[in-house]
Amino acid sequence: MPIQLKVEYSPLYELIASLTLYLDKKAPRVTDLGKPWVGKVNACIQPELKQTLSQLMEQTEDAFQDKQIFRYLLMRWAVESPEKGSVDSFLRWLQAQQAEELYERIDWGDLGPLPLDECKSMQEHVLTVVEQWNQQYFQDLDPAILQYLRADAEKKRRLAEKLDPVEVVEQATKGIRVQPIKSTWNLVLIPQYHYAPVNILTEYRNHCIWQYAVELPPEKPEDPPRSLVRLSNCLGDANRLRILRYIAEEPRTFMEIVRYIGLAKSTVNHHLVHLRAAGLVQRDFFVDKRMERHRLREVALDQVGGQLREYLLPDRISSTSRRGEGGQQ
Repeated sequence: MPIQLKVEYSPLYELIASLTLYLDKKAPRVTDLGKPWVGKVNACIQPELKQTLSQLMEQTEDAFQDKQIFRYLLMRWAVESPEKGSVDSFLRWLQAQQAEELYERIDWGDLGPLPLDECKSMQEHVLTVVEQWNQQYFQDLDPAILQYLRADAEKKRRLAEKLDPVEVVEQATKGIRVQPIKSTWNLVLIPQYHYAPVNILTEYRNHCIWQYAVELPPEKPEDPPRSLVRLSNCLGDANRLRILRYIAEEPRTFMEIVRYIGLAKSTVNHHLVHLRAAGLVQRDFFVDKRMERHRLREVALDQVGGQLREYLLPDRISSTSRRGEGGQQ
């Protein structure tokens, strides 16, 4: 399969993830940070920025039928920028670009194309919003979070040296399996914290950019990992267990699951979102937009007992690990 895989990290990408999470009215409901995070952000940003973001959300929804045009342009410019090592360097690069050049870079697809004068307006929006968001929220983000993301990106690079790109994407996204394609495609993996446990996809031409979710360790040793809580919630729901049993038999489309489970599409989608977030569902991804299929991600079942034991019996796990190390010496 002609796939080129690259793993990237930059604070700029995490700024984009945090900003677009704020702009996405529905997303906070399914993220670990949740609606309380939105409240904390509202308490630290200035009214002027809050109003600008509110207007931007209205413009995006009215003009582009809920398509995240702002995020799409910002991600496209960020990925293609030679100065994305930091937020400030990216802003300097973007400010120096002619709107006509930025316009020509975009593969508009079904987004428009956006008129050139509106592209210029969006460039000004990006410069203003990103600079203010960085000053009022992002620059105060715990540096340990960015260090953890950088370290995870390095782990994925080492993994990519050993495994097929399809396997690396599957492990990083906890369940997205890219299906065979004829043409060459470029896959980019970028670690992100704000949208966790949700993965974010940006597509254009022959590129798929996955901002994959990274889970940080619990703040307190006695707190369970969020991944374990998600697994417990999924396995404690009868309908979700029925869905898992059904897709364990063979890969199923969304509508097949709807017909089998006998619930509304929105309810089934809600269950699948949580099952994917827990890493229990593997989803076939076709770059040519064919119908997706869902199957049980059996490797997650193998990890359930280990995660539960590691949390409930940490001293016993540590003792066993030390004995193992001693026997190898």
